[in-house]
Parts: sequence; structure tokens; C-alpha cells
Amino acid sequence: MTSARKSLAEQFAPAETGRQGRGSGLGGLLGNRPPRPTTPAVERHNDVPVADSAPQAPADRPGEGSGQAAPVEQHKVVALSPQHTELQSVPAYVTPQTRTALKTRAGKEGKAFAEIAIDAFAALTPETLKGLFETRYTTNAMGMPTLVKPDLVHDGVEVRFQLLRAQVAWIEEQVEVSGAPSRSALIAAVLKRYLIPSAP
Repeated sequence: MTSARKSLAEQFAPAETGRQGRGSGLGGLLGNRPPRPTTPAVERHNDVPVADSAPQAPADRPGEGSGQAAPVEQHKVVALSPQHTELQSVPAYVTPQTRTALKTRAGKEGKAFAEIAIDAFAALTPETLKGLFETRYTTNAMGMPTLVKPDLVHDGVEVRFQLLRAQVAWIEEQVEVSGAPSRSALIAAVLKRYLIPSAP
């Protein structure tokens, strides 16, 4: 019993030169304690813990940052007098190929000839419309400049379109803008380009 007490006393005795410190004899009994885990700093707002994280980008609003432009209104409502809403039968002389393509498209889409003509004008840009009757020059096989005349219809077949007087007035304005020789020639050229894309 005395030896046991002496042994414990020696273990807790003051440290001497060349000897281990106080309590070092218990190192084998207690073992190596693992390091205590450190708690990451938590920022608090209104007593609610908020974990550290990267800031989130705000959600894109419609038309902002999505790469898509906001829709643009392309049509406007116009007021027409009763006189301008009356129907007018407008003749045009087109090629037999254009007439066949016109009938096929009208039957396929369930539209009247006038509606197909309106679609044909809507498919053109102002630049394309002006270029239909533009004087152009090209070169032949020998490199000589050659005049390219507009593709006018000669000895065509007649097709009639039931259009509003306001629409007829608009087409007549485009005759002046495009330099077409007549209203019939303009309608024929526009329809041919729309219905037969491979046509020059």
C-alpha cells in the first residue's frame, strides 16, 4: 500500500532537471485526446443564423438578361371610312406557273386569292420590293457588261383579287415606290417571288 502511494506521489512530484513534468505519468492512462472541432463563424441577422455562401444572382426579369428582346408591337389599328372598306375586283396578269401555284396554295391554306396576295406583300421588305424592277447589269461569259431587264409578264393569264379599296390604294403607292410599270406587273412579280422562290 505504501509503495502504491509512493508511486503516485512520485508521479505528481515537482519536475526536476532531466525528469518529466507533473502528471506526465498519467499520459498512458488518459490516452491522446482528439482535438476539439472548431465551429465555423456564423453571421447572424435578426438572431437567425446565416451560413456563409456565395451571393446568388437575382432572377432575370422577362426581357432582361435572357438574350431575348422584348416583343415589339408590329401592327397598329387604323380607322377606315366605309368607302375604303368596299371591295374592289382587281385584275392581274400572271404566268401560268404562278396561277397554278396560287391555286395550290389557296386550296392548301383555305384562303382566297386576295389573302395570298396580301401574304406575298407582307413577306417582302421595302428593299426587296424596290429591287423587283431595278435596272441591273451583269457580265456575260466574255466579261462584257449586260443589261438585266425586269422579269415582266407577257401574254399572262388573268387572275382577279377581291381587295378593299384601301388595300388597292396602298398597292398603287407601292407601284410608285418600286418603279413598276403597272399595278398588274407589281402584283405578278410579288406573287411569283412568293409562290415560286426559285424564280429569279
